[in-house]
Amino acid sequence: MTSGKSNPQPLPEEVVALRERHGLTQTEAAERWMTTINTVKKWESPLESGNNRRVHPLMWWAMKRKLGDKT
Repeated sequence: MTSGKSNPQPLPEEVVALRERHGLTQTEAAERWMTTINTVKKWESPLESGNNRRVHPLMWWAMKRKLGDKT
């Protein structure tokens, strides 16, 4: 049974806020989230930049869980 809460794709500002809230650089975040620095940069790029990559909802959940984030 699911809780009924949606877990939408985060905006770039939310990715930056999560990383900064935990005191991580982009490099440290990439290591913690098992991805590349380029991917983190794309997740954090403004939507209108044309160089943005959205975080999949399941990845967003895992990123927050890995950091022990309660928000």
